[in-house]
Amino acid sequence: MNSNFIAVIVVVVAADSVMSFFGSTGNDAGFNAWAADLLDEGNRGQIGAAIAIHPVLGTIVGTVIGGILIKNFGYLTFFLAMGSLVILMGVLTLLFLKEPPKEKQKDKPFIRQFLSAFNFRDVLRMRELFLVFVTMAVFFVGFNVFFIHITNYFIYVLGYSEDLAGIIQGGSLLVSVFATIPAAYFINKNRILPLLLTSIAIYVGGLVLIFFLGEINLPSLIAGVVLAGAGYLIQMQTLTVWTKKLYPETSRGQFEGVRIVFAVLIPMVLGPAIASPLIDRFGIPIVVDGKEGLAPSRALFLAGAVFAIISLLPLLFANKDRRQREKRIAVE
Repeated sequence: MNSNFIAVIVVVVAADSVMSFFGSTGNDAGFNAWAADLLDEGNRGQIGAAIAIHPVLGTIVGTVIGGILIKNFGYLTFFLAMGSLVILMGVLTLLFLKEPPKEKQKDKPFIRQFLSAFNFRDVLRMRELFLVFVTMAVFFVGFNVFFIHITNYFIYVLGYSEDLAGIIQGGSLLVSVFATIPAAYFINKNRILPLLLTSIAIYVGGLVLIFFLGEINLPSLIAGVVLAGAGYLIQMQTLTVWTKKLYPETSRGQFEGVRIVFAVLIPMVLGPAIASPLIDRFGIPIVVDGKEGLAPSRALFLAGAVFAIISLLPLLFANKDRRQREKRIAVE
């Protein structure tokens, strides 16, 4: 490995880290913790929908505009534009997002509040919350197995251009967003388990449709992406509301950080790690710019469906704890 290659790796990792720092500051540490303070029995479904939708809207913008940028200006322009936008939004959120009411803040020094986020013993003692976190982790690991490769699959396996691949993804996800409207109603009615089971069924159905028919015709591919997107959105919407409702009132920011570990960090590490051997085993041989490689295969979608089904196990145990908790509250 020559020094130039090592330098490129260092620069890419450093640039991504800077972007992630500002993006996480604005979205994870800022917006998500702020939204938790606004949650109540009357608006939890709507807030859950807003939290679930905004990353999807970002994905739509990224796939559609990103595809256009890549086709017309190349990958460098794409990464510079998207990275700069993330940093800008992170800075704006840091500067302008209002603090929660003072009575909801923990009266402790910052360093103690910061370190308390790494005290996983507190999470383990809250069994229901921990099980919901595990459900998130398993489900989103499967999502990250295929989603990070879906654009390359559209381009190098299905043969769509970069901009058309972005339009297919963006348009399908935009349709999926409407699934959060009826889901908000059922969340407010506390129909949590039926909603989650339905979302997993829709999600798995969409991925199976892509696996069997996505390479045959475009309508089947679009239908599969719409169904998988709708299931993903409802799952994210419902689980997010469930976790936020369980946070201790004086430690919502810290527990939001723990949620990010299970919903983002673990899936983003394990998902690609699981996808790589699957691509090595089932990938499609391609040649790009004179270099041989492997394109992701449809096997990744089947793997995502399997993880969604596995997530049912911690989900059912979490729901058992939820029902017991609600019975205790009703008696009191």
